[in-house]
Amino acid sequence: MPTSVSGGTLAPVDAVGRGRAADRRPVRPALDQPCVWRTTACGRSRPISDHVQPTAQSNALSPSVISARINLDAPVEGMMDKLSLHNPLFNTYVVAATLMILKVVGMSWLTVMRMMQVKGGFRSPEDLKKTALNPHPNPTQTQPNESVDRIRRMQLNDLENVPFFLVAGFLFVLTDPPLLLAQWLLYGYVISRFAHFAAYFTARTHDTRAALWTIGSLMLVFITCWTLVAVLRA
Repeated sequence: MPTSVSGGTLAPVDAVGRGRAADRRPVRPALDQPCVWRTTACGRSRPISDHVQPTAQSNALSPSVISARINLDAPVEGMMDKLSLHNPLFNTYVVAATLMILKVVGMSWLTVMRMMQVKGGFRSPEDLKKTALNPHPNPTQTQPNESVDRIRRMQLNDLENVPFFLVAGFLFVLTDPPLLLAQWLLYGYVISRFAHFAAYFTARTHDTRAALWTIGSLMLVFITCWTLVAVLRA
């Protein structure tokens, strides 16, 4: 048994002594807890066993923090509501936009159909090579063909107008205009474009085409100006 000198005699180290000696050993923190160290008066570093752990109350969000987060999320939620198909305004725009996209894409197919019907209206020299689709090539196939070029001119007119409508119409519905006004303008523009197509396809006079184009163009200008005024007032 370990002993110590006390008054000239050997005495066993009592349990209290062993307990005090154990108190002087550094306590290792648990592996799953952060270890915080401090320097004692004698220059030694030891872990702080009474490290403050976060409590449920400290992790709870204060009402002011919750309110701030709600205020930050509100604009995003409002924007998503506007861009929902359940929103009649956005639904109106989607119908008008998809019809216009299908019309422009359809013009390409109509051009191909016309080229196959007349076996002409080709644009490039390599189109005169003999293939399964052109078994009897002819040098006249690359010459201008009015029936094919008419479709090309119609598509070019669409490409000069429809992209602006797609952008302006989208911005227009974000301003929350009256539903009836939006339907009149967006659907009215679509009708004017199909009417212009019919007039061009049937070779109506230039005055007829110009009148139908003017109607759609004025609607597009109104939509754009409405959006601009709404932004300036915001």
